Amino acid sequence: MNAQDTQRSIEIASGVAEVIKSIRNERNYEKAAQILVEKNISISELVRRTLRLSIIDLAKLSDIVITLKK
Repeated sequence: MNAQDTQRSIEIASGVAEVIKSIRNERNYEKAAQILVEKNISISELVRRTLRLSIIDLAKLSDIVITLKK
């Protein structure tokens, strides 16, 4: 893993933590979706890195991300 890969991995981990905080603590799906879009993190990457979100949370988040990307 080179320096760029390491930096990207750190950015993704930080973004995933922010998304989880936004959803679990604040129930703010719009903010969480905006974080994913801004940091270019896919739903697949989010799922690979955490088990803390329910299927319902992921569905709501996915709907908002799709809307933001249109």
